[in-house]
Amino acid sequence: MMSMYVETARDHEIINRTTAVAQCRGWSMTDVLLAWLTRRVTSPVLGFTSIARIDEALGARGKALTDEEEAFSEELYTARRIMGHL
Repeated sequence: MMSMYVETARDHEIINRTTAVAQCRGWSMTDVLLAWLTRRVTSPVLGFTSIARIDEALGARGKALTDEEEAFSEELYTARRIMGHL
């Protein structure tokens, strides 16, 4: 399922880092990503394909990453072209 978005070894490492932060906090990867995202925008636009995805998003409310976790998560990131349903 993630293969559409995973193109490089760097992508795999970003996923590994997200997983590591999630495991350290006892959170899901969705929690980590939404906590990261909400510090950057005032209203993230989310598309839900199931009730389970809505429940995941609601479960992320009130969760925040530390500055160190954000730096760790962002260290390898570089902007890429938009992918998906656009």
